[in-house]
Amino acid sequence: MLHYKGEVRVLSFLNRIVITPYQMLFSYKQHILEVLLTLLIVYYLSIFFNAISSKKERPIPVLYKGHSVESNKINNRERMIEEIIKLKLFSKSAKNSQKNEKINSIEEINNAPLYHGDLKLVGVLKHTDESKSIAIIDSGVEQKTYFIGDAIENKNVFIVKILIDKITVSDGTTYYSLILLE
Repeated sequence: MLHYKGEVRVLSFLNRIVITPYQMLFSYKQHILEVLLTLLIVYYLSIFFNAISSKKERPIPVLYKGHSVESNKINNRERMIEEIIKLKLFSKSAKNSQKNEKINSIEEINNAPLYHGDLKLVGVLKHTDESKSIAIIDSGVEQKTYFIGDAIENKNVFIVKILIDKITVSDGTTYYSLILLE
């Protein structure tokens, strides 16, 4: 090898190659980068295979170890609802189930005899939703509005069904019809 002014000359029998210091540095950088990249890939592969082959569980890091106010409110609500359900406040009583059995007899309701008492049907506001229909009844003293299931004051009578021209009432044992006065 011969050196002339920062050049490295390699002589061979067939050809002459001239390599400058910049070319040497660049080729070394390229080789260094290739080696570093290869080492980095090997490092990441070793971490990956180590994580897969490791049988111990790794806990997920918790960023905040406080308690949530919202979750406590929800838990309290759930507990309160469970306590109310345990009290069985909303279960059907025997009286209600007997009333429902009687109300289910549609023919008996539709063919109910006329009511002969001091109640008079003064008006009806029929709604497509039957539970929102209103009956206006005169009890002799005053007129009041009633919905299905409402008990008429000072009487042992409640409203079962409201139609356009009549209503059906029951005293608990028998059904009666009140026809709209004209």
